[in-house]
Amino acid sequence: MANKTESEIEIEISERVSKHRFRHILSVKNTALKIFDSIQDSLRAEDFRQIINTESFKSKLRLASLLHDSCKELNNKEQIQLAKFYGIHIFDEDRDCPNLLHARVGAKWAEEEYEILDPYILKAIEEHTLGGKNMLLSSKILFLADLIEPLRKSYPELEKIRMMIYQEKKLYESLILAMNNKITYVITKQQKIHPLAIQARNCLLDSP
Repeated sequence: MANKTESEIEIEISERVSKHRFRHILSVKNTALKIFDSIQDSLRAEDFRQIINTESFKSKLRLASLLHDSCKELNNKEQIQLAKFYGIHIFDEDRDCPNLLHARVGAKWAEEEYEILDPYILKAIEEHTLGGKNMLLSSKILFLADLIEPLRKSYPELEKIRMMIYQEKKLYESLILAMNNKITYVITKQQKIHPLAIQARNCLLDSP
């Protein structure tokens, strides 16, 4: 799955990012596993089919979580440069806010650095900020874990999403609410909505 063990990757990431960022990363990892345990028995068929082996899937969640913010702290110039290097399409919205690239850049970096080819890991890293078209279960879980991990400052809509996941076990509804909240926030800031965020939300709404 990777050219280094999970423990080795965790140590290297702890040395790559700030202490604050690493605490968030570990919190996301724990939250992703908690979400999976909460919703596992209430998944839709198309999501449930992606779990061939529970422990293997959890391992993929842990690795994706550890690596999801590996490029978060790069500066704007570095984000653009790496995106160009990896052949990532740069939207106008990315140029306005280059940090939006960190998820897509991070997925490519993880692939190159650790020889990871598993789509359940790479797509989860790539889509954890904006979402994506036809998101895999690992992407959905990491997207939510990044948003609701307990170190995040609480606000009413966040608590509602947590309740929907942990108590009501509604994965799709919580995803749509989370995406709505992100888009609404961007609108209140008078900023452009990223096309990938729109695509992700529309795709979820089209799900049967």
